[in-house]
Amino acid sequence: MKLAMLMSFMFFLISCSSLATNSKELSKSKQTEEFITLVSHAKTYDLSHNWDENSPIASVNPKYSMALNATHADTRGTFGDNNQLSFTSEIMQWSGHHGGPTIDALGHIGRDGLLYGGVDAAQATNDRRGIGRSGVGSDLGIDHYPVNLLY
Repeated sequence: MKLAMLMSFMFFLISCSSLATNSKELSKSKQTEEFITLVSHAKTYDLSHNWDENSPIASVNPKYSMALNATHADTRGTFGDNNQLSFTSEIMQWSGHHGGPTIDALGHIGRDGLLYGGVDAAQATNDRRGIGRSGVGSDLGIDHYPVNLLY
């Protein structure tokens, strides 16, 4: 979901580029007015996809699973509001990298121990918080993906 939001935001920024180039000539109120007009007419693209127990997933990944760990009945009164507010809380497990549509960062797949650009795959992923967090391969995230390939 985070990736879908990032990609939507990137498309939005690209679509705003013409407004930004002309903004030096416009007053603040005119810039705001044009920005609101642009946003109100912008198209949005949902890049997310549904996951359930029938979603195709490569056999090397864990199967999708979801369970509620708190139900509405469990959570009423949590906030001391005379039982007005309730919510659910769920636990989900899956790997979205090998099932359904994806937009991969440049470091997702390696060959002969190397990632895109000759980056050492083991070093780039030796910090389990994510690719590049060790400092090696930090330029392989989707935020560094070539803009001309996004069209």
